[in-house]
Amino acid sequence: MAVGESTTADRLSWFEILRHLLPEDVRLTNLAVSGSTTTQALANVPLLASRRPDLVLCMLGANDVQRLDGIPLVAPDETRRTLRALRDLTVRRTGTRWIWLTPTGVDPGRVARYEHFRRAGLGWDGADLDAVAELLLAEPETTVDTRAAARGHLEEDGVHLTPAGQQRVAAALLDALGRSDPDHPTPGPEAADT
Repeated sequence: MAVGESTTADRLSWFEILRHLLPEDVRLTNLAVSGSTTTQALANVPLLASRRPDLVLCMLGANDVQRLDGIPLVAPDETRRTLRALRDLTVRRTGTRWIWLTPTGVDPGRVARYEHFRRAGLGWDGADLDAVAELLLAEPETTVDTRAAARGHLEEDGVHLTPAGQQRVAAALLDALGRSDPDHPTPGPEAADT
């Protein structure tokens, strides 16, 4: 099961790519919602828990650090609290295995030039996204650092991944899963390039 925002909700997302790489008997459910903050995702714990997933792949935090006229939508301490609460409540209710994926990063220059973001007063700062990534990398669960995989593979807006970027994130996830669970190997990263 995936929990996330637009990077995961995209019809060509890394999670949707997994549908074509994993055996047909593996059921994949995408609960990602474009624009979701960690606070909004936390409100969906009852739905998430009712699905009784074996594995949750969580990629959240990019919208928390989105800035509206320079002000972050969610304070860093609240992001930390809600990410941990989302994991803790879900794991407590279901016993699921949890894996984090870091936000992919942004191209601040493209974000600043993108007309729709400029008119709306929206922006992202790479340092804010790096802080979320470092928070997740410090958690005890497996964390896939997607920043390197996505570098150079952003759409014109400087935020969303190109299809090639989505493929690279899927490959990074499969590689991490293969390394973290040697008894249940997954297809290698080269599989995501097909």
